[in-house]
Amino acid sequence: MKTYLRLGLLCLTLVCLTGCWDRMEVNDLGIITAIGVDKNQDNEGVVVSVQVFVPSSNNTSIGGMEGNKAKSPVSIVVSAAGVNMSDANQRLQEKLSRKLFWGHASTIVFGEELARYSLEDPLAFLRRHPGPRGRSLIFVCQGNAVDMLSANPVLERDTSEELREMSNLHTGLYVTLLKLHNLLESDSKSYALPYTKMYTSQKQKNKAIYVYGSALLKKNQMVGLLDDSSTRGFMWLTNTIKSALITVDFNQNQGKVSVDVFHSHSSIEPFIEGENLSVKVKTLIECNVVENTTKLNMLEEKSANIVESKIAKILEERILSVVTQSQNEFHVDALGFATAFHRKYPQQWKILGPKWDTLFPQIIVSVETDINLERTGFIEDPISKKMGSKEE
Repeated sequence: MKTYLRLGLLCLTLVCLTGCWDRMEVNDLGIITAIGVDKNQDNEGVVVSVQVFVPSSNNTSIGGMEGNKAKSPVSIVVSAAGVNMSDANQRLQEKLSRKLFWGHASTIVFGEELARYSLEDPLAFLRRHPGPRGRSLIFVCQGNAVDMLSANPVLERDTSEELREMSNLHTGLYVTLLKLHNLLESDSKSYALPYTKMYTSQKQKNKAIYVYGSALLKKNQMVGLLDDSSTRGFMWLTNTIKSALITVDFNQNQGKVSVDVFHSHSSIEPFIEGENLSVKVKTLIECNVVENTTKLNMLEEKSANIVESKIAKILEERILSVVTQSQNEFHVDALGFATAFHRKYPQQWKILGPKWDTLFPQIIVSVETDINLERTGFIEDPISKKMGSKEE
């Protein structure tokens, strides 16, 4: 009896073993490292470009020695046009002998013309498709995305690697597909994406890529562009700044003081007083002095207060600059004001929400900064002060 029972249990376990009947070998996959989407010039469809990794023994080196052997291309760019993203994806597959695998796509780039037209359909596809990961980085580029993917960077192996490394430095906006999904559900339906450009140096034929400012989008349509300075103000306001270097310029050739920000925090506090709406932006900064070419002794409290007040003025100007552009020039609330009012005043938001486009430009914004110079160094007298005393 025990023997039959054991055989029965063994048969049951065999049923649970599904095996690997649906396996897909790595050699059968076309690994996508970057995705580019442009507007089709011939019709209302899109052109999808993918950067596919090319496995080759020539692309690797042993012990750091590459030798004189010519290296094969690390990746290739393949494009296909379609009436929508799904159709273009199918046409892409027809051009390749390997099954396209989207899971390693680290960057997704949208051409500026498509961004100004609409990103609604491409984003709907990317949010629904199981391939692209939530950690994929999103960009809007000047010109066409296919040209961006086809660039040959100097330092990194391909465009996707260069964009990813630059994003990890957090010198500009850092927006992933998952974060973008949350921004699309915000009350204002507005957001900002990092904006990239290309340039060719005089001595090098390779095209370099760099992040320049950010693109403002409202209801998935690009409506404006912020430069580097305004983007930094946007990052200060939205509490997305990770590192910063602020230089205070004293007039009349009195020198400069540069500080390195190692900690910062910003918050938005909305207020409703009758029919007036206002927002107070509070910013806390802790920084170190890294360069001082003035005659100020940073160990003295009076000198430190002078520098702190000038840093506060610079931050206030940057934050108010991006607020003014958002309210008067672009009419886009990518700053999170709508979410702040909805969270604090849920009942009043039922009235404010439907007419937010009219109310947003009327919001009065004030900035409150708290600057702390934590480390000023042990040098009491700057070199410029010592040299001045010798000349006298």
